[in-house]
Amino acid sequence: MNRKWPFIFFITLLSGIGLWYGAQMFLKLEPASSNQAATLLPTNPPEATLSPQQIKSESPPPTLEPIAAHTDAQAEETHTEETLQQLVELKLSELTLKEKIGQLLIVGIEDQGKSISKATKQLIHEQGIGSIILFKRNISSTQQLQALVKELKQLPAHGIPLWVTLDQEGGRVNRLPDSFPAASELAALNDAALTEASGSLMGEALADLSIDVNFAPVLDINNNPDNPVIGSRAFGDTADEVVEHGMAMMRGLSDHVITVGKHFPGHGDTSSDSHYELPIINKSWSELEQLELVPFRAAIEQDIDAIMIGHLYLPQIDERYPASLSPTIINEYLRKELGFEGIVMTDDLVMGGITEHYEIGEAAVLALQAGNTMLIVGHQPKQQQAVIEALVGAVEQHVLDEVLIDEAVKLVLRMKLNT
Repeated sequence: MNRKWPFIFFITLLSGIGLWYGAQMFLKLEPASSNQAATLLPTNPPEATLSPQQIKSESPPPTLEPIAAHTDAQAEETHTEETLQQLVELKLSELTLKEKIGQLLIVGIEDQGKSISKATKQLIHEQGIGSIILFKRNISSTQQLQALVKELKQLPAHGIPLWVTLDQEGGRVNRLPDSFPAASELAALNDAALTEASGSLMGEALADLSIDVNFAPVLDINNNPDNPVIGSRAFGDTADEVVEHGMAMMRGLSDHVITVGKHFPGHGDTSSDSHYELPIINKSWSELEQLELVPFRAAIEQDIDAIMIGHLYLPQIDERYPASLSPTIINEYLRKELGFEGIVMTDDLVMGGITEHYEIGEAAVLALQAGNTMLIVGHQPKQQQAVIEALVGAVEQHVLDEVLIDEAVKLVLRMKLNT
């Protein structure tokens, strides 16, 4: 009888431990909705075919030292963070002023073939440009695009990757040789899983071409029927639609590329096109909070990589500057109020919404002073040179603080060196 007590005690102890772990796992589970369950469960579930070795690999036993393991993970994470910070500081110290500014510019090129031109080589080698944006003019086929991107990637110095960027939304803003559905078409199917799958396919196609950044998803709400520029590019005319499908698209894309939500604080309620003139949105911040800002808040909560600022004039919020040049809208509201810590970038500065009101060099200086991290200058080589010269001159003349430049470059390098 005495020999049975140790055995009973051992069995009881194991049962207690099993119940404790089971309770912990149960508490971590979140019930799926009926729609999710229907999506996740296949119609004819296949029989399990895992070998015992695979089952062991897939389901390791719980560790007996969870606290120690957690501490080790924290230490490794801290070490990785310190290493990344040191690398960013090292790379920053190797850059000239012009090269620092080059890291903050996303520049368009004129190349149309498989090889790059002398002008493009000079932009990257001599001007230190760190990111290129490709348009439809640069793309004729998948093979041609692959060759062009491969050559571009071989050019940058200092071991800092060159970003190749693209506007690939689907629908009428489709740069890739293969077509993808418009946002409105996806939303009409009323299936967020399909939207996410479409985003994943699009992201995979971009990644296969070594494209790093996609200017998507569109987070504008198409709430003005007279809007000439958004329309089918939006996921809907309500905040709920845009949040549901915009976040699904973001998740699908972000598995493969850096994502950029646009056009903050919302281009939907406009009756003019910022490509040609500066749209006016006569709303207060509290009014925007009720609708336009809802998708951007959701994207920030889900850690979107970057946000693009639209060329939009909101006189109730900033009487002096359009959103893309506004310290109030970028620093006070986007950074402080909404808590966004990622990359902030302008829409293309070579657009009528800016060039009809500012010299482009002046606009570039104002854009960085306002809190933008990166500036897009997608067209006209003379305008690109004007931006570079204006920014270098502004720093040398102490109009633009080099500390501000350094902080923006660190944010870019951090993302480039950590992906």
